[in-house]
Amino acid sequence: MMSENAREIYEVTEKDIIYDSEGECVEEQLLQGKSIESSLACLELFHRREMMLDPAPALTGILLEENPHHLPEKKQTRQQREIVESVLACFPEFLKKYGVTSRGLADPRNVFFIERKELKKISEELRIDEREVDGIYANGYVYLVDSGDGILEALTIVHEAIHSKSFQSPKGLVRGISIFNPKDEHCYFWQIDEAVVEELVMRFAKEYFPRIAVLSKKMQDKKIDHADAILYRMEKERNILNGFITDMYEKSGSAFTSPEEIFTIFAKAVIAGEFSNLAAAIDKAYGRGAFVKLGIQTKQKQ
Repeated sequence: MMSENAREIYEVTEKDIIYDSEGECVEEQLLQGKSIESSLACLELFHRREMMLDPAPALTGILLEENPHHLPEKKQTRQQREIVESVLACFPEFLKKYGVTSRGLADPRNVFFIERKELKKISEELRIDEREVDGIYANGYVYLVDSGDGILEALTIVHEAIHSKSFQSPKGLVRGISIFNPKDEHCYFWQIDEAVVEELVMRFAKEYFPRIAVLSKKMQDKKIDHADAILYRMEKERNILNGFITDMYEKSGSAFTSPEEIFTIFAKAVIAGEFSNLAAAIDKAYGRGAFVKLGIQTKQKQ
């Protein structure tokens, strides 16, 4: 929930939000000179209102149009099906730690295994370099490369499923904490968003992979541990995030009990849309405007 302190700092209340059917008025503020902090606060309040009105979104647990991008799908093996179902079954408990209690579980039938060459087709549509990823979340579906590596596939499912459960604004300009501006075709906070997601993947793997028999056995057979850095992506972005968190913790004195407490604030912004608490914490530590500056410093051309 947005803290009273954050409400006071950004002077945003329910009366500041014009509720149309799609939240368009709220989102357009991001492109019309309104401050990022105030716009995100408005989106947060809009999101909270929608969740209170409809805490169980219609897409939850429902098979959407089958394979809407019409990519040649590879039939899941028994092992792949077991991994998909086992990983997704852990998500409600995992997400609850980061402020999501009512959002449902992605249907395992909406996870498709495809050849790497097929990933290029949807990657071009979404303007993503398919050479840098092993999976993509798009329009309610997770597409991942059939690599034959159960551990890599599991990590990719977790990464894309976190994206699928992250905050998304009505018109898609804000996903997680990444803000896309069509005018300059940059995603602000992109590096932070991806780093938070991959850090969450690491935490998920640490807690849940040992409980999933097929993954536990594979890790034992390969003599690898959930903490092995080679398993995880976004090293540059994670270093930026963790360096910022460490510095913020040291600068904040006794304001936080641990760096993990600060990470949780980042994670709740990405997953639950609690932007105002993050903006207020960063600006308190570094001065007014530091939150926006971080977004500019970690933007990515799309």
